[in-house]
Amino acid sequence: MMLVHLLASLLASSSLAQDHRLVDDGATREVVPWTSPGMIQSPVAFTIDRFGRVYVVESDRAGNAVSDTRQLGHLNGVEEDLLLKTVEDRRVLIRRWVEGGHFDSDFFTRTEDRVRMVQDTDGDGLADEQHVFAGGFNDEVDGIAAGVLVHDGKVYFTNIPSLWVLEDEDGDGVAERRESLSYGYGVRWCFYGHDLHGLVLGPDGRIYFSMGDRGFNVTTKEGRHLFGPDRGGVFRCWPDGSGMELFHVGLRNPQELAFDTWGNLYTGDNNCDSGDRARVVHVLEGADSGWRQDVQSLPSRGPWNR
Repeated sequence: MMLVHLLASLLASSSLAQDHRLVDDGATREVVPWTSPGMIQSPVAFTIDRFGRVYVVESDRAGNAVSDTRQLGHLNGVEEDLLLKTVEDRRVLIRRWVEGGHFDSDFFTRTEDRVRMVQDTDGDGLADEQHVFAGGFNDEVDGIAAGVLVHDGKVYFTNIPSLWVLEDEDGDGVAERRESLSYGYGVRWCFYGHDLHGLVLGPDGRIYFSMGDRGFNVTTKEGRHLFGPDRGGVFRCWPDGSGMELFHVGLRNPQELAFDTWGNLYTGDNNCDSGDRARVVHVLEGADSGWRQDVQSLPSRGPWNR
């Protein structure tokens, strides 16, 4: 029985990419797990560098320190959430809940999100080594970590409220340097999973990423103010974090981003559970797709479905 690694075969086969035919050469192929049980936990996203090392985003905070308004109704969660305008407003709200005895004092900091490096060191086609590349993302307003990209020897990592760049400066497989390139994402609790994600390198050399309708209140390195606490969108910046722009706004929960051969950008966006359809969006520069999170709590979603 011949073992092949399905993903590598698919990516390497240009004819398959063009005409979508399955390989029929009489060989037997078996799909097996690349990682062994327990090697990774709670994976959310991953990417691969040029050495074949896999960077896996893991979240222990999902469903713990990071909740949403559907679980916070006993704390007047929706009404409180709609008042939030900055990440720091959410921090104040968290501390008020803790001081009021609604949560343990360490509830919002005792779990972390992280980036784990996984690799095949002996070339047998199976992962045999893993370690934490960058951990300790457990600030009370952190999470859910949901995006990772390797570019020019650096690891870009999206974890509300920041776009991070992580760098292994001495080659030991651990990031010694971390810098928040942009801060202010995830103003609201909103809905679980409406996070900062979708990292991709654009054909123009800029980094693109998506934000769900937990919203944003961001001041760029140049001092521009990007404000939308009730909406999601797509952003882009240069690899050093400069030139940050709101590329497209009015999305509910755009997940991954993908460019086609001609540089057109697309994303998938979630429906709002009221009869509208999930959709593939052609992400156009300067456009507004119309969603505002404020209507989520209205009967039939108010004007969104009219």
